[in-house]
Amino acid sequence: MVKPMAFKTMMTASLWLCLLSPAWADFKEEIDIHELNRNKIKTMAHFHKAAKHGDADAQFALGCMYYNGSGTAVDKGKAVRWFRKAAEHGHIEAQKNLGFIYAKGDGVEKDLAEAVRWFRAAAEQGEVQAQFSLGSMYYNGWGIGEDKAEAAKWCRKAAEQGDPHAQFILGSAYVQGQGVKQDFAEASRFFRRAAAQGHSEAQTSLCLLLYNGWGVDRDRGEAEKWCQMAADQGDVKAQQILSTLGNHRISFRTP
Repeated sequence: MVKPMAFKTMMTASLWLCLLSPAWADFKEEIDIHELNRNKIKTMAHFHKAAKHGDADAQFALGCMYYNGSGTAVDKGKAVRWFRKAAEHGHIEAQKNLGFIYAKGDGVEKDLAEAVRWFRAAAEQGEVQAQFSLGSMYYNGWGIGEDKAEAAKWCRKAAEQGDPHAQFILGSAYVQGQGVKQDFAEASRFFRRAAAQGHSEAQTSLCLLLYNGWGVDRDRGEAEKWCQMAADQGDVKAQQILSTLGNHRISFRTP
C-alpha cells in the first residue's frame, strides 16, 4: 500500500522584487531613463507627474521606490497606496505584489482574503507566480474556503507555464489524489518537467517513481541518476535514499 508523499505548499511570504517595466518608455512625455537614473529625486518627480495622470507603470514605479527606499525613505504605507492605484488600473505586477504584501502583512494589516483578491486578479491575467500562490491559498484554506480541486486547477495553470514549483506540487497532488484523480503516470510527467529544471524535491520524487515502477517503467539506473542529482544539491531525503538503494523497496512517506 503506497503511503503518499505530503502535498507541500511552496508559497513564499516575501515580496517579489519590483522590476522596472519596459512599458515606462510609453509615458505620455519622453523621459531619458539613463539621465533620470543618475538623479533618483528627479526620477521620482517624473514618476509622480505621470502617476498623477493615471499612468499605471509610473504608479507601480513609485510603489517600488517607496517600498525599497530608492530615491526616498522607505515608506511601506505609500508603497501600498501606489501599488493599489496601479493594481486598480490592471497592472499585473502591482496586483501580484499586493497579494504578497497582504499575505505577509507588510506595511498593512495582514489580510488573507485581500491577498486572495489580488492574487486572483493577477492570476486571471496569466501571471504565473500569482496562479501558484492562489493555488496555495485554496489548498490551505487561507483567506478562502479550502478547495483542493481549485488548488490543483491554479497550480496546473502555473505548471503549464513552466513553473517548476507548481509542477512539483501538481505531481504530488497526482500521487495523493488530492484535487485530482490519483494518477502516477501524470505525477511522473510533472515531476520530470520540474526535475529537468533542477527542482531537487521533484528529482527525488521522480527517483521514487522510477525505482518502484509507479506510472513508469521500472528503471533503477535512471532512478539513481535523479536521486544523485538531488543529493548533489543537498537534498537530505535523496541522500538517505541513495544509502538504501538496492537494499529494499522505497516508498513515498509523509515527512
